[in-house]
Amino acid sequence: MDSNNVILSPQGEGSHKVVYITGDYNFYDLIITRPGLEVYFEAGKTQTVFGAFIVQGQDTDPNDPTQTPKQFLIKLRSTDTGNAQWLLDPKGLVSVDYVIIGDMKSLASTPIKIGPSFSYGNNTNIDTDPTWDNGASTVNWSDANNWNPNGVPGSSDTVTFDATSTANSTVNSLFAGTIGE
Repeated sequence: MDSNNVILSPQGEGSHKVVYITGDYNFYDLIITRPGLEVYFEAGKTQTVFGAFIVQGQDTDPNDPTQTPKQFLIKLRSTDTGNAQWLLDPKGLVSVDYVIIGDMKSLASTPIKIGPSFSYGNNTNIDTDPTWDNGASTVNWSDANNWNPNGVPGSSDTVTFDATSTANSTVNSLFAGTIGE
């Protein structure tokens, strides 16, 4: 099915936070900017985007105790979570930041670099990296505010240490995951 521009953005209080896209689609632009939105794509179906594929969630404010880490990230999943992938065939601009993505296969010729984000796993040809920023100044790996976006990396994440922070990171006893090479 063909569609021109599809924009999923904030609609005010009480608006739906879950969207299902079923079938194979050809989009000109697919733009998703509703913080906290969950978008499920039908497993095994291809979403071809000829123009811009833009997904822009937002990070939580570490100074606001009412916010939960990862609550404003946009979630992109397959309808068969943990199993069959949904397919993305981007032909133009790709800009994806502040998401949790899973069960996706990119058909792009090179891996898609996803900005500060997390992975549910079962992804092909994409690169998601939470980045150490020591935002909480505790140096503890288990402190959600030490990562960009705010949230403790999970078992499917590959983390990045770069010039964002020069502080050491301590894998402390509160971190329930494992670290591999």
